[in-house]
Amino acid sequence: MVPPAVAGILTQVAVITALMCYFGWARTQAMFGYFGIDVGWLGYSTFDFVMRSIDSTFAPLLIACMAIIVLTYAHAGLLRLGAGRNQERIRWAAVVLRGAAAACCLTLAAGLMFTPFADVATDWLPLTVPVAAAALVYADYLMTAIAGRGRGSRSRSAALIAIFLVGAFWTIASYATTVGTNLAERFVHDLPTKPDIVLYSTQRLTLSGPGVAVVELPQEGNRYKFRYDGLRILAHTKDRYVLLPADWQQGRDHAFFLPDDDKIRIDIFTWTRGS
Repeated sequence: MVPPAVAGILTQVAVITALMCYFGWARTQAMFGYFGIDVGWLGYSTFDFVMRSIDSTFAPLLIACMAIIVLTYAHAGLLRLGAGRNQERIRWAAVVLRGAAAACCLTLAAGLMFTPFADVATDWLPLTVPVAAAALVYADYLMTAIAGRGRGSRSRSAALIAIFLVGAFWTIASYATTVGTNLAERFVHDLPTKPDIVLYSTQRLTLSGPGVAVVELPQEGNRYKFRYDGLRILAHTKDRYVLLPADWQQGRDHAFFLPDDDKIRIDIFTWTRGS
């Protein structure tokens, strides 16, 4: 029988792994979706998604830790400010927090109801949910634990905490999607500087696009009959290559899936500085 402490640790590890896997999937799906590719076609494993989640979760977690530190100092200052007979200031602080939460809720509603507004605020709109929930929880705390005005509702606090967790999940998932899209756009921007791919094939392939050239090779003593130039590698999995034309553009050109077998050979040529 597994000890309760060990079972609790294993449960937390499983939950964290599942979350990182999802964020990695969201980031990877956004990146390959930019090229019209469903990430399910690539056969990535759970470990692959977890590793790809690091750049999507590191920044939000770092910002959250820094925000907690700042808010801790702000809380200590508020306690000193509200010491003695100055609790009226704490009441006003709670009112301001509830007003900020209301503003976040209105912003979220506007983003969900009006598409033009959502297009402008899409990157930070999910953040309004955890911010509003945290502001309401802390406002309740000020009014009960410090100012002594009534008793807080446990069910309301539990609901707000649940909303905060859902909002945090939505925020990180949205950020992961943004990271994936930015990576795809940067990859396309850097295509001219990516290593050249020379593809040799035993049979003619229907590869075409801007910058792609095919040369029929001499038949005598040559296993490979065709050579394709002007390609770039987008991804390589355990059993396939994903290639792009050197001058690929979204909405105009195709991505190519090729099996990684003995019917093709790929040579990589890297440009040197000043060449």
